[in-house]
Amino acid sequence: MKPKNLLLVLMALAAMMLPWGAGAQNVSVWNGSAEIWTQGQGTQSSPYLIENAQQLAYIAEMVNGGVTHYDGTYFKLTTDVYIDSITVWQPIGLNSTYYFGGHFDGDNHTVSLYLTTNSMVYVGIFGYAKNGSFKNLTSAGRVTRTSASLHAYAGGICGNSTSPFSNCHNTGDISSSSSSYNNNNNSYSGGICGYATAAVSNCHNTGDISSSTTTTTSSSSTSYSYSGGICGYATAAVSNCHNTGDISS
Repeated sequence: MKPKNLLLVLMALAAMMLPWGAGAQNVSVWNGSAEIWTQGQGTQSSPYLIENAQQLAYIAEMVNGGVTHYDGTYFKLTTDVYIDSITVWQPIGLNSTYYFGGHFDGDNHTVSLYLTTNSMVYVGIFGYAKNGSFKNLTSAGRVTRTSASLHAYAGGICGNSTSPFSNCHNTGDISSSSSSYNNNNNSYSGGICGYATAAVSNCHNTGDISSSTTTTTSSSSTSYSYSGGICGYATAAVSNCHNTGDISS
């Protein structure tokens, strides 16, 4: 076989091996770098256009570096994104201090994320979000928060959010694990969000969801694990949603 033809075959096979939805259109594979977007003004009528994985990583760089929360800023994804496990992804929004406050429209695109970590509390494409919103976004791949002596929040879209979700979907497997020694460390896993305190509507999950907590205990130590197809733990309305994934806790 000619080298050119062999290259075409290998590229076709690689596209077929990408997660659900990725082979049907262009996919931006993250190379570990970040670059600022060039289109849009960040408003509702003219959102910043996220045209590749590097521009998605730029949001994480700005938020996690404490430069901005992007409160009131609008974003729209224009391509599928693939983030493998070789280059470790930092979820957008590390905690309640470094949170993502923007409005994110996935425009019916898929972010395939393969992430395994024991060093972060809030894991997913986004880690900690508030003041904004998420819509029309699908997560795929696998998110695993392995056991550590900390709380664990894992979600396909977001680990912990006070921002609402609408028309979001997850096809990836989500798992979280925490360990406790004379303290209370809970574990939360959800297909859409691990811990949600805002409304979730018109969302669905097909991935397998699991959570666990191991406790080396004193009599005063109590820890819990929470799993759900849509949310591991929710304090607001969850409506018109469904799950077909296996759930364990």
